[in-house]
Amino acid sequence: MPITPLARLVSDKQTVVALDRATAIAQARGIQVLNDSTEVGRIVQQYPQLLPYQNDNSSLSTVAPSYIWDSITTTPQIRFFALGTTGFVLAAGNQLLVDLKVFCDNAHDVQIDIFDVTVGDLFTTITPAGNLTDGNLDPNTGVTDDIPYNWLNILYYTNTSIAVPDSRDGDTFQAVLSFQAVNYNISPPGTPNPAALAFVADIWMAS
Repeated sequence: MPITPLARLVSDKQTVVALDRATAIAQARGIQVLNDSTEVGRIVQQYPQLLPYQNDNSSLSTVAPSYIWDSITTTPQIRFFALGTTGFVLAAGNQLLVDLKVFCDNAHDVQIDIFDVTVGDLFTTITPAGNLTDGNLDPNTGVTDDIPYNWLNILYYTNTSIAVPDSRDGDTFQAVLSFQAVNYNISPPGTPNPAALAFVADIWMAS
């Protein structure tokens, strides 16, 4: 089964941010006006980094992911982020393979959707019902309840989509990653409490 690289998605200021997932996805699909995220940098030096090898010889981009968040960080806080590929044509029998790696301070979930741009509908969701989840998504969780700290981890996930049916042969598709990211509560109010999300996803076509 031949495998062809299609795209590498990395977190950067082109990742959109919204107050709910539906809006974030609509922005990533170009349906609504974009509200770009903010590159916040490696605020905490203990944050793990997602980096390419210096001698990476693949055909995909070697730009490192940025740490991103909304333009304002508060506590507690929930934001939704999304980033989509450009459109690509798939033939009947083709499948998509997605390989994802994620860092988040404090907790997150992720949903990977494949949209049929030609038809204008959701073709399939690769991630499980309820989404992939890491950490307690209640923003009122206290930072001191999150020990060892969730942000010390990098999460990874790989899966393939269902095959394109004959009825969608030659259609244009788009993959969209969407995240719910949570910054936990901290006491006393005003205590520094940074938040950040970083990710990289490789999208491949299996034919």
